[in-house]
Amino acid sequence: AIPYHKKQSYLHAILREAALAGKRKKAYQLARELMEEVVPALDAIYDQIREWEKTGIVPPPPQPNEFKRGVETMKKRETLRTRILKLNRLLAGKLLELDICFSRYRDWLSSLFRNYREFDAL
Repeated sequence: AIPYHKKQSYLHAILREAALAGKRKKAYQLARELMEEVVPALDAIYDQIREWEKTGIVPPPPQPNEFKRGVETMKKRETLRTRILKLNRLLAGKLLELDICFSRYRDWLSSLFRNYREFDAL
């Protein structure tokens, strides 16, 4: 856990400097790395320790793919929600292009519901 704590501290310091300097893109990349790689790894280690304290048996190491799949599903969901909201605004202003917009809207909405089902299955 020590290397992950060191990496977390390092990324946090760089993130703070980037945010203060106004480098939003770099700050976003650092925050993303911190939240997608370091924090889940630390959580997995501490979950194993808690499980060991409870049962006295060392649990198997966690599967990293499950977390990444969940993150990808959440990103896809947010993208679809953004597209649907954008299309709702477009539909409110222009009723002439309703047929084209409605088919895209229906496709995105069905993708969003599929995404919700896939996320719940995780």
